[in-house]
Amino acid sequence: MSERTTEDQRCSPSSDDVFDRINGEFEARLRRIATTSWTARSGDREITVTNAVAIVETRFSYACLDRLYYPNFVAIEQKVGQGTAYLIFEVVSVNPMHFQMLGMDVSMPTVLRKEYLDTMNQSWGKSQETWIDLCAVPTWYVMSADGNGVPRFKRSRFMPLSGSRVHLLSKKTVEKSLCFDRGETVGSMVGFGLP
Repeated sequence: MSERTTEDQRCSPSSDDVFDRINGEFEARLRRIATTSWTARSGDREITVTNAVAIVETRFSYACLDRLYYPNFVAIEQKVGQGTAYLIFEVVSVNPMHFQMLGMDVSMPTVLRKEYLDTMNQSWGKSQETWIDLCAVPTWYVMSADGNGVPRFKRSRFMPLSGSRVHLLSKKTVEKSLCFDRGETVGSMVGFGLP
């Protein structure tokens, strides 16, 4: 078996200690990367900040929705010269979506809006017309596996490609990336219970 195959298998989506599949219910893809800009003015000075935002789509399930409302990090697959790397993004918003939401607005007659709303309410989790949109911002870190299959992190300016698979990082992986063995405890990380 080649070194590349070994590394890909050790740090792969099937590895339950690296990724949290929410009992097989988290199946996500990157829809697109959007660029956002904010401008702030102070007196005669102006500063513009530009950032990338990943729009990730996962199928709707109540288990996913419950889990995603807590702080999360996702790993977006990126093919690289030595196999697959995972670009780490922090989830900043969670939006349950229904196909009928896209065509509904306040200019619709009330009776029709009520029918749309009733249909949406009854089909959450039962229809292919429902999904969850996640907005995530880059941490500018990439994850790969060392020779023992242990995730390692390094700085990177890579951006993922639309359609790439997206994985939810497990609590264990978040701990490896953010916590230091000899560090000082300054609080507890919300949603993870990690120091």
